[in-house]
Amino acid sequence: MQANTLPKNERKVGIITGASSGIGYSLALKLSERFDHLYISSRRISELEKLNDKIIKNNCECTIVPLDLKKIDLLDGLASQIYSKEGKLDLLLSAAGINYNLSPITSIKEHEFRESFEINLLSNLKLLKSFQPLLKSSNESKIIVISFELETKIKPFWGGNDSLVSGLHKMVLTFAEENKNTNISTNIVCPNGVDTDYRNTFMPGEDKSKLMTIHGFAEEFYKLFDNELKNNGQIFKV
Repeated sequence: MQANTLPKNERKVGIITGASSGIGYSLALKLSERFDHLYISSRRISELEKLNDKIIKNNCECTIVPLDLKKIDLLDGLASQIYSKEGKLDLLLSAAGINYNLSPITSIKEHEFRESFEINLLSNLKLLKSFQPLLKSSNESKIIVISFELETKIKPFWGGNDSLVSGLHKMVLTFAEENKNTNISTNIVCPNGVDTDYRNTFMPGEDKSKLMTIHGFAEEFYKLFDNELKNNGQIFKV
């Protein structure tokens, strides 16, 4: 059956941020095998157009959403548009992120830290707030935030990165606890050694032959999707 012939309440609808490259790209492509409509978001429109062509070949409708996540005020309008068209949302997958080179605290550039805060933390707060009503309108919905594994040991040069990751994890897990009696399952997935430009920023010179490809990661993620990611308030290392 063609995706657009399904009744609205039976269509599986998701939105993926950071879909133009890396992990967001690979997950959008893989999930299009089972979703009926995906909204793919990024600042890089040309890359989203290439992904769109691949998604529709999987019999999945696709809507390109050009979006700078620093402009969080636009998210309420986007949620409203999706509600008008779909009436619900079954998946919010947050895969957008930005990272700068590791450095001592005293060498962190304030404008870079501010941009990291806005994209990695503040935009996720707004995504949770804007899309919660849509997700609650689904019989069973998932929020999945792609993040970075946080070690308990304090490491030199990681202060800028780890402070934001810690804040993100606590915020997402708190949201999961607050919504544990709803139909929303909220979890964090931390890739374990995936070859991406994001990782190369803080692990330059790494032996890439030991890293998982983005498509390999998508396959492993897919195995979690129906079972483990139905749980709530957990951090999964993939």
